[in-house]
Amino acid sequence: MSYSIFRMQGIKTTSDLRGIGKHNAERISHTNFDIEKEKSVENIELVSCDSYLEKFKEITAPMKAEHDERMKKTRKDRQRTFEQAINSAKNDVACEFLFASDEAFFEGKSKKDIKAWAEESLAFIEQDIGIKREHMIHAAVHMDEKTPHFHVVAVPLLKAYDGRRKTDTWQISRKKFVNTKEDLIQLQDRYNQRMNDKGFHLERGVSTGREHIELRRFKAVTAKEQAETLEKEVQKKQEEKEGLHSSLKEMENRLSDLGVSLDKIKKVDEVKAERGGLFSSKTVKLAISDFEEIKTLAKASEGLRNENKAFQRDIQSLREETQALKKDNEQLKKENKNLKTERDWFKGNYERLEKLMGRIHVFYEERLPEALKTFEQVKGFCKQQVNRSMNVFSVWRFKENEMTDQEKVGFAAAKEENEKTKKKRIDNELER
Repeated sequence: MSYSIFRMQGIKTTSDLRGIGKHNAERISHTNFDIEKEKSVENIELVSCDSYLEKFKEITAPMKAEHDERMKKTRKDRQRTFEQAINSAKNDVACEFLFASDEAFFEGKSKKDIKAWAEESLAFIEQDIGIKREHMIHAAVHMDEKTPHFHVVAVPLLKAYDGRRKTDTWQISRKKFVNTKEDLIQLQDRYNQRMNDKGFHLERGVSTGREHIELRRFKAVTAKEQAETLEKEVQKKQEEKEGLHSSLKEMENRLSDLGVSLDKIKKVDEVKAERGGLFSSKTVKLAISDFEEIKTLAKASEGLRNENKAFQRDIQSLREETQALKKDNEQLKKENKNLKTERDWFKGNYERLEKLMGRIHVFYEERLPEALKTFEQVKGFCKQQVNRSMNVFSVWRFKENEMTDQEKVGFAAAKEENEKTKKKRIDNELER
């Protein structure tokens, strides 16, 4: 069964918001090679947006008006614009929700079906999380990538009591909607239950422990699965093609057998006949053996006509099926080629990194031998980071048992640092 993927992340500044708008709405990305621009017209927009920043200004207009009023009563040396205030604040300016599943879930689904899935996900944000639709900047299903997925960018805006000002004020705060890590886990459970109640049969989301995997890693896993599936499909199509050739060969053999049978019968021109007498001028006399052969010829001829019609229909059907298989095979080859291109991109970067590491090692060994120990530890630290970002491609990973002692020290330190950073990031996101 496929998984339900739901995750959220904060957008810290309006500059970050503009960058996300380029990816989500304008489909501009220098790192995402999955985007097929010619298919972007198929993307499904549930909340449209021309400009992320302009939409943000519209949504936050009441909050800006409050801010401007406060600035009138603030000393000039402490006055700030609304943009300066929100960009320097601890709170995020917006948040992004991602809904996804694997390729198997979307297989066979029409655009209408996918839109229904997205609309139910959008309803979840409104009804279960509590963010109003009028506070959503953009909501779109990206159909121009290998696996469809749904992005929603919203401003967690609400009017709430401000203890410092002793009155209700407009605030942007994710914490008011998702307060703790436990709240997020409960929301993920509720989302999965909601989708199953609506007929979308999905297991609880793809996760590492209780944390959802990041989209890039999810895409990498999906790409690997797609490559394996494509290889199987190509093999299946090849087997079907061989089966068609066998069918054609069988038909040719049957026609040949019929021809051999007919060759054993006398030609019609060789049959001798005599006219009847005075009272039977419209009849002829034949030898019994010749008469039997003519009967056989007549039956064979009728059989051949019927057989030929059946063969013609079968051959036409086989030709059409062959063309369809050929078209499918070409498409599969194209998709496989794209996946290999993506794989080669990762491999090329890996090899360049390996060469760079080697050159730096030689540099330290020859010119700074006293710092070589520290460098080895840094090298081990970097290798763990590479493994972490490319862990699905096991053939390219750095093997810990092939590292030097100092590299292993750095490798272990990186693992510990990553665990601390991950825990701190989750806690910080949920506090906002």
